Amino acid sequence: MKLCLHCESDMLVKKNFFMFKIPAAILLLLVPYGFVICWLPFLIPPNYACKKCGREFRKVKEVDWQVYEKMKQEKEKGK
Repeated sequence: MKLCLHCESDMLVKKNFFMFKIPAAILLLLVPYGFVICWLPFLIPPNYACKKCGREFRKVKEVDWQVYEKMKQEKEKGK
């Protein structure tokens, strides 16, 4: 499960930027030996946006769902 680094919310949206990656791959096909390197734009990692706090970042916090449930229970007990 992916969590926001700032607010530890699981409401994340993955932004792939296909509107940039596909035209870049097509342009690379036009370059000599472009068929060899046209896959490079797809190696760019996606950005994530948190719906709760509105921040954007590249890396997310990966946790197991059982750990997430424990974190949620601890937050409820703390309130």
